Amino acid sequence: MSLSFIPIELLQEILAFALHIHPRPTAVLCVNRTFFELGQPLLHAHLRFRSITHLTLFAKSTAALVCAPRSLEIKLAGGEADFEVFKHLTGALRRCLQSIRVASGSSAGHAVSGNATNAPLHDVCAENDPHATEDASRGEQVPLDVLSLQLHSHSRNPHLSYIYEALSLANPKKFIWKGPDPEHHFSTAIVPSATYHLIRAVSTWTAVEHITLTNMSFPSDELGRTFARDVPLLPPLPTLRTLHIGQATLLPQARSPRCSRARGRTRSSE
Repeated sequence: MSLSFIPIELLQEILAFALHIHPRPTAVLCVNRTFFELGQPLLHAHLRFRSITHLTLFAKSTAALVCAPRSLEIKLAGGEADFEVFKHLTGALRRCLQSIRVASGSSAGHAVSGNATNAPLHDVCAENDPHATEDASRGEQVPLDVLSLQLHSHSRNPHLSYIYEALSLANPKKFIWKGPDPEHHFSTAIVPSATYHLIRAVSTWTAVEHITLTNMSFPSDELGRTFARDVPLLPPLPTLRTLHIGQATLLPQARSPRCSRARGRTRSSE
């Protein structure tokens, strides 16, 4: 059957599936003009990175996104490690910010709204610099439905501060950070020093409703003592509904973060 006889809605579903499973999603867009025009918004709305190379190339590109991203996922195999992965993520989110900023007509100092929609960005020129300075990006965040990480952090990584810089550029409704190993393998994906920067970044989120953290270890002193019992595990998050913590070590017996809906609040460890 010719593609011209397939309804657009069905073709979009096919393309979404192909882009999700293909090791090189851009190759799908090169099939023909129809695939490119329908597939590019799908690709940019749901950003997925399966290697450091893909993430780096996206971060360095100056081409405009055709729509604001709705989700961003990084899934790296357990054997693949790069100390600058969060530096590359910072660049990727700054590229998204620049596209949203120009499309919405906002100035560099104006915060991007957490309710931003998938506004078309076809008129954004490719020469716009997505790597804005820290001062220009301060206070701006990319609104996302889902921000998902499946990768390891490393205690000897000198660039762990980029965790805060990268994650504070996003404002997700749902955040997930899991280890890349199979669930029956116990490993630490979020090392204690990474946990510190992660909690700092979470405090900047104003729309987060669900947080899932697994394979993590909490900071402690030389005697193995963690947070004081009267210190909240996370800062107050009025929008938070659920918090799941799995395969955690040195989990402090601290109070749960303050939530707006008591019925939706959960705190668990495995």
